[in-house]
Amino acid sequence: MNGTRKSLSNNERLDWLRLIRSENVGPITFHRLLERYGSAARALDALPELAAKGGARRIRIASKTDTAAEMEQVAASGVQLIALAEEHYPPLLRQTEDAPPLIAVIGHPHLLVKKALAVVGGRNASANGLGLAERLARDVGAEGYLIVSGMARGVLVVEATQKSGSLITARFAAEQNREVFAVPGSPLDPRTQGANQLIKEGAHLVQSAADIMEILSGLFQSNLEEPQAIENIDENDITSSPGDVDAGRDVIKKLLGPTPIAVDELIRRCQMSLAVVSMVLLELELAGRLERHPGNQVSTIGEI
Repeated sequence: MNGTRKSLSNNERLDWLRLIRSENVGPITFHRLLERYGSAARALDALPELAAKGGARRIRIASKTDTAAEMEQVAASGVQLIALAEEHYPPLLRQTEDAPPLIAVIGHPHLLVKKALAVVGGRNASANGLGLAERLARDVGAEGYLIVSGMARGVLVVEATQKSGSLITARFAAEQNREVFAVPGSPLDPRTQGANQLIKEGAHLVQSAADIMEILSGLFQSNLEEPQAIENIDENDITSSPGDVDAGRDVIKKLLGPTPIAVDELIRRCQMSLAVVSMVLLELELAGRLERHPGNQVSTIGEI
């Protein structure tokens, strides 16, 4: 997905919502469809044929009526739907491989582009943990940072048990190349064992807001870069002829299996172009027969 900053028309926004609400269309598939067909409307028209080539008898496409009703309910609730291509979409979220095409926002969308720090922790936090989280959030906020609960420049863990969902959030952040901070605690308190483990794994140890600012201050000295397109697609290599796809479909299917394989490795093994491989994977995914994994890997679901 490129970094354009256009505003969608109401019809375009409806088409975007219809596409992401359609069967077997996840964020990555959505972006691949948009790259190939240029608009959500044309992608919607292509879905039945693509799914059929992937082996599906039919595919459920979100109706205009249902999607329009959803948009009306959203607007009546004071919610805005912001598309990935638009100005106020969070720039760091845009960089992720599976960035949602649309996000629902209540409040002031211009805040989404501010520098941000996420603060997370356990539901059964101690009084000291609550006080420390409040103080750190206040002090970092005073430096011009937005305090959020996810998808920020870095996830600060104040208190968390070994099985806390906060640790899952922190590890997701690390996978997205975000900075992870953690407040150390007593080894005798189970509420701090998770944060201590994160520090063992390389998270920044935090005792004050100054520790956080020391790391973050250098990260924002340069402008954020736009992410590379999914699967590193060359803009001149996103189209494929029907004949090439037909010739390569069986070869690519034979190389796929339940064990994940990197798309780059798949291309090397089948000796097909990136455009052809991407098209076949798109067909299989729309048919519900392909699963995507982190690290640009794919595997089959059931027999193909």
